[in-house]
Amino acid sequence: MEINLTYYSDLIDEDNISLIENKLKQYSITLSKNDISGRPQMSADDILSQTIITITPLLVSGIAINILSNLIYDALKTPILSIWANLKNKKITKHSANGQFEEKETSLGIKFRMNNDSYEMKIPLNLSDELKETCVTKMLSYIIIKAEQETKPFDPMLFENHIVVYNKMTQEWETIGLPEFIQKYIK
Repeated sequence: MEINLTYYSDLIDEDNISLIENKLKQYSITLSKNDISGRPQMSADDILSQTIITITPLLVSGIAINILSNLIYDALKTPILSIWANLKNKKITKHSANGQFEEKETSLGIKFRMNNDSYEMKIPLNLSDELKETCVTKMLSYIIIKAEQETKPFDPMLFENHIVVYNKMTQEWETIGLPEFIQKYIK
């Protein structure tokens, strides 16, 4: 089983990544790292997170059959909270299309694929410490709910991308289709 981490090395220090790697090894989960520092990236930061934890299909399947959900929750909780703390109040400098440099808040996303749908859960970095555990717990519950829904064979013609945002008022995750997300949140 594997979790993928896509990140900028100047946002997450190597010691933190080593601690995460060791924690995941206790659960027989491998951490695959992809440092994208210094590589040109498409300018879609308002849609895509700069730091992404991808839960691979095998782990999602484990959650789906509810056999591994407690194990996976314990395995994921520490790395997510650790990366979350590491990213809080950090900014990234981007070179925009108009040639200007701009500072932007960094972001964290959790990605997974289920059936014909892809989800990116956008983690709100500005949540209070009290709400962080609730957010992570409800994130796993959200994945379980999606995993328990009707399973269909993969069909690329039916594939949809979804952005999932955490509503601080209701303390629930809300699914928004990518086109709707772009219209609603991107100015």
